[in-house]
Amino acid sequence: MIKIWNRISNIGIHSNLTLFEKKRILLTNRLGIISSLIGVLAFFIHLFLGNAINILHAVLIILLTLPTLYFNSIRLYRTGSYVLVSSGLLLLIAHTMLYGWEGGANYIMVYIFFTVLIVFTKNRDYWIMGLLHILVFIICKYISLNFPPLFQIPSIEIGSYVFLFALTYLNVSLFKSEQAEAEGNTESLIEAIENKNKALETQRSLVKYQNQALKKANEELEETEKSLKESVEDLRTFAYIVSHDLKEPLRMINSYTQLIKRRLHGKLDEETEEFMFYIVDGAKRMKDLLDDLLKYATTTNKEVEREDFPLKDAFDVVLMNLEFQIEESKTDIYLEEDKLPIIHAPFSQITQLFQNLLTNAIKFHKPDQVPTVMVRSKTNDRYHIISIQDLGIGIPRDKTDSIFSPFKRVGNKEKYKGSGIGLAICKKIVQNLDGKIWVESELGEGATFYIAFPIKKRLKKKGE
Repeated sequence: MIKIWNRISNIGIHSNLTLFEKKRILLTNRLGIISSLIGVLAFFIHLFLGNAINILHAVLIILLTLPTLYFNSIRLYRTGSYVLVSSGLLLLIAHTMLYGWEGGANYIMVYIFFTVLIVFTKNRDYWIMGLLHILVFIICKYISLNFPPLFQIPSIEIGSYVFLFALTYLNVSLFKSEQAEAEGNTESLIEAIENKNKALETQRSLVKYQNQALKKANEELEETEKSLKESVEDLRTFAYIVSHDLKEPLRMINSYTQLIKRRLHGKLDEETEEFMFYIVDGAKRMKDLLDDLLKYATTTNKEVEREDFPLKDAFDVVLMNLEFQIEESKTDIYLEEDKLPIIHAPFSQITQLFQNLLTNAIKFHKPDQVPTVMVRSKTNDRYHIISIQDLGIGIPRDKTDSIFSPFKRVGNKEKYKGSGIGLAICKKIVQNLDGKIWVESELGEGATFYIAFPIKKRLKKKGE
């Protein structure tokens, strides 16, 4: 029964309707069903009592209320509402003719009035129904005053009152429950919208804060970039001072010291001769130190022009530059030429990089051993990795990071000459290429330097 009731109650309702439209149609359907059921009930009661007029009255109720369901089923909802109310007004006229105005017609008028308030939503409909009510009221009063009622059955009148009040109460209760449900859904929807608005406002505040932070970060970045440019300019100025202004006094000290030494040759005692030697040697070492410092400063520039070239070409130049040193030390160099990759870098800086590393590998050999250097290459998904391994004196494990800092040296400083700037230059060159450099070594067991060059990504052509 419940399924049948729900199926009939939902006649004409579809997903495109708004929530309140669905509720109005549902209520109109239920009012039509209830009126029809009352007519059916009255039909069987009067059939049992053998009252032909009341049977006809009950049939009239059924015939006048069922069309509401039909019009709703074909989605003529406003027509269905008009049929529902109009059938009630026609029943009011028939009731007045049968039982008189005092026989319950006034209560039926109240019921129909409530029905109008329930099923219509527009003021225009209220005006039309209001005028129709007045017209029917005048007709009913005219019939009541000029024509006596056909029947006087008190029991039926009482039963009509009971049905009328029950029906009115049921209709209003249904409407209130539907309205309460709709209002509850509306409140939930409003609450959900408010929560979303609050969340949106929070997101807006967060975006505003992030934009402000981003703006501040951009300003700081611009300030840092400006400061960096100023620092680079200062560095260029410093490099010029190093290369010109500071080297010139050293050259003069060295020249005049040599001149004094030649003029006073044979006239100076042994101690003074030693002092003169220290002066000349100190000036020479200071000049070499400034030259190395200038090299380190110039390798900080990332904007050097890069090119694609086989790494073997760079090693050919390095081996040519170190030819005398290699022959003098009888160094054995093993080079995997066929495995050396093509890299994208400044050719001169790569030459300087490997010349420094090979020079160190030759310089820091064991006194009783022929220098041996092995150059190998391998490639993974991201890097070309070049290793330079020697069998020299090695580096203490706790010093493997510090040797890449300027002027940091290991080994006997008297035996192994140098400023300690070479590996710092190597690190700068590799960092400028977004690469990596590190060393693995143990004291007395040689050292292996690794240089990782990032693989240049090739842009895909259309159709590949």
